[in-house]
Amino acid sequence: MLKKLRDQAKQFQQSSKNRNAYDDVCSANPDLTCTEIQRDLNTTRISSVQNLLKSSVRVKQSLSIFYATTGNESPPLGVDDWKFAKEAEGILNMAKHLCTLAQNEHLHNAAYGPVAKKKLHNHLSQSSLLLIDADNWRVDQKDPPRIRVDVATFTAAGKTCLRRALLETERRFFGNRTEVVFTEIPKLKLSDREKGVLVLDKRTCLNGTIISQAQWRDAVNALESVYVGFYVQCKLYDRQEASVENIVVPENMDGVNAEALAEPVAFDDNADIIDLFADEDEVHETIQKSLVTYH
Repeated sequence: MLKKLRDQAKQFQQSSKNRNAYDDVCSANPDLTCTEIQRDLNTTRISSVQNLLKSSVRVKQSLSIFYATTGNESPPLGVDDWKFAKEAEGILNMAKHLCTLAQNEHLHNAAYGPVAKKKLHNHLSQSSLLLIDADNWRVDQKDPPRIRVDVATFTAAGKTCLRRALLETERRFFGNRTEVVFTEIPKLKLSDREKGVLVLDKRTCLNGTIISQAQWRDAVNALESVYVGFYVQCKLYDRQEASVENIVVPENMDGVNAEALAEPVAFDDNADIIDLFADEDEVHETIQKSLVTYH
């Protein structure tokens, strides 16, 4: 498919005769979109392929008239090829956002990774997908209009593409080690860092649509473990440095005595995150409120 699309682009970018003939078709049909096909872009690989597919679908009508008018060359893509191009573009259009987020992660969006993974899996698991409505894509529209298309009407190649995309998503983010997609909603496979970030970010903490209550418990425990380990290591380093420099640790340091420093406690105030799940009813009520807010 990609080879056919690239070969089609070459016919106009490397041949002045074809390009002039194509320009004549566009001049005679001003309502048709005749933008140049984007063969490659300096972006992520998924975005590059998706833009090739999208730009090709956009000029489908003008290309069809060109081949019908000139009659010199047969069109590289048949009916099923064009249909599959739209199906593949729709799948990549959903996956590109997660890919872009992963390559542009910052402090303010670190918690969005698990959210994007869950959202991508939900979209790929649906019985219908949003595909480009090429017939209603006007010349003055930058972004294409999309319509929902039943997956059951996809081409054989489109169904295979969707299945492989869903299976690869489950392998990378949900722990699937088989060749069969999950029949039930899977659990996200998260690192301790991702768990801690989800708990610390107020936009995601206790949101029941991201992970389950049991997973939130595990996330809090993971954050506690990481924080305590870091705290103990810091205090150990301070004591070692004090010993090397023959500095005596004072009995009272900002209200914390030396005994407390020797046995650090990660959380000792009333608002610590370790107490988030102290009251089962309160937790349930909080998660239900988060669900209502999310929807």
